[in-house]
Amino acid sequence: MIERWMVAPATVPFSLKARAACRSCRRYGKKMTCPPYAEPVEYYQKLLPQYRFCAVLFDVFPVSVCGEESSLKIAEKVQEVVSSLREEGYYFILPFGAGSCKVCKNCENPCPFPEKALTPLEGAGVDVVELMAGLGITLQFPVRDFYYRVGAVFYG
Repeated sequence: MIERWMVAPATVPFSLKARAACRSCRRYGKKMTCPPYAEPVEYYQKLLPQYRFCAVLFDVFPVSVCGEESSLKIAEKVQEVVSSLREEGYYFILPFGAGSCKVCKNCENPCPFPEKALTPLEGAGVDVVELMAGLGITLQFPVRDFYYRVGAVFYG
C-alpha cells in the first residue's frame, strides 16, 4: 500500500551525489525528464522551497517485482494526487516520479505528454536516502529482500 507523508519543502535534502548516481542508469541520456536533460540541481534547490507543501509517496516492493512495475505504481499514485490537488484548486503543482519516466516506450523531444511526464526525485538532485531517513525509514543497500520506490508532489 502506497503511503503518503507530508514534509516541509524547505527540508527536502539535496545532493549532487544523488544526481551523479543517475549516470549509472541505463536510461541516462535517453529520457527527456532525466539527466542530463533535466534542469540542474541548483534550479530545484531554489524552486522546491517556494512550494508550501510536499507529499512524499512511497511503497515497499519485494525484489521479485521488477523496477518498471514498481515505478509505474508510484507514477499512477502521483498522477492521482495531482488530479486531486487540481480539483481542490491548486494550480502550482510539481510532481516527481520514482525512477525514469515510463509514459512512453520511446522518449521524444519535445515530450508529447508533458502533463504526465515525471522527473525522478534523484534526477532533480533530491537525496532520497536522507529524505526517507527524516521520515524514520532506513533504505538498505545493497538491496536484498525488498526495496522502496519514492515519488513526491510539491504544491501550493
